[in-house]
Amino acid sequence: MPEVKVLYGGQKCGNGYVEEGEECDCGELEECINPCCNATTCTLKGDAVCAHGQCCQDCQTSSLSDTLSLAPFNEICRPCPKNGAEN
Repeated sequence: MPEVKVLYGGQKCGNGYVEEGEECDCGELEECINPCCNATTCTLKGDAVCAHGQCCQDCQTSSLSDTLSLAPFNEICRPCPKNGAEN
């Protein structure tokens, strides 16, 4: 089976996938609509602590009261890791 990273050029800021060394990745600059993510550097903007995930609202981790309406099947929202990974 061919190596996927070789086929697609390896890690790249702007490809829409959060990879090692990136805090977020919202795609290319002209297509990024995520207010929490800097599309040029793939880092979180300003006071943002998260950019992706069901527990991330307005670039911040949801409060417990928000959790009840956001998380399916009584899943508890935990603080989003600063690398942008989803909970």
